[in-house]
Amino acid sequence: MENAAEALQIAFGVLLFVVALTLSISCFSQATTAVDSIISLRDTHTEYKTVNPSNGLTRIVGAETVVPTMYSAYSNNIEIYFKIKNVDGTTTSMPIYYKTDPNNNENRVIDSDTSTPVTIDYIDLKKENYASSELAKKHLEMILAGKDYNDSAMVDKYEKQFIYDEGFYNYIKDKKFEESLGEYYQGSDSATASSSTQIKKRVITYTLIN
Repeated sequence: MENAAEALQIAFGVLLFVVALTLSISCFSQATTAVDSIISLRDTHTEYKTVNPSNGLTRIVGAETVVPTMYSAYSNNIEIYFKIKNVDGTTTSMPIYYKTDPNNNENRVIDSDTSTPVTIDYIDLKKENYASSELAKKHLEMILAGKDYNDSAMVDKYEKQFIYDEGFYNYIKDKKFEESLGEYYQGSDSATASSSTQIKKRVITYTLIN
């Protein structure tokens, strides 16, 4: 009888240990989930905190950097602007190609105020209004190559866009640019806008220095 009583006591003790262990594991899992949630919320807040473009992030680069970045702009949601640094330190727009009528590429768009052709100084999938990044990249190839582009039909169609007949690449291949980096958030200008409606947009400015 004494052995049976001791066996029951041992069994009861083991049962209590198992219950306590189970409760401990459950509490630990809940704590871990709570911590992960807090970290996730903090990361989300950080991800969508408004960041202004910075003038401090600069370096001097050549065409070997500029051209690959131009190609990646369409798939990586990057805006690229081209500028020229003047003698007095100010900058002006550096055109890449002429803007043409989307319904008739043989006609350049004319600025009503200046009576001069409108030029494009940026690379941006949405602003340039292409249906896909593939079409945008094909157009970029043509602008970079100019009249030497290997598709004569495309050259004939978009020839009125050429500012540099020998191609934009040939114009910049021996030049240096100051590369400035920045970013902003798309979606809404409201300070109370939900972070889920905002998209980070990177901005790169290439300023011709020689």
